Amino acid sequence: MPSDYEKLREEQLEFLDKWNQSFVIPARKQAKHDHFRVELKEIYALRIDDITFFADQNKMTFEYDDVMGSAIIFKDIKWR
Repeated sequence: MPSDYEKLREEQLEFLDKWNQSFVIPARKQAKHDHFRVELKEIYALRIDDITFFADQNKMTFEYDDVMGSAIIFKDIKWR
């Protein structure tokens, strides 16, 4: 049986997928945005391999937003 942490991780993976489908992909198509930000409080249970897999699947790079300390920036490399 999955732990509470694993359940939360799965919920946050679903959130990341919904965020990608409902926000990132449409923004790429309509305005060719290449800079997306997701709040750490929404994905804090994800492991670095989850984030790396997401970035690789979507042809993005990512960096921790150290200035604000509250988000991860995903940069779309499809358009470059």
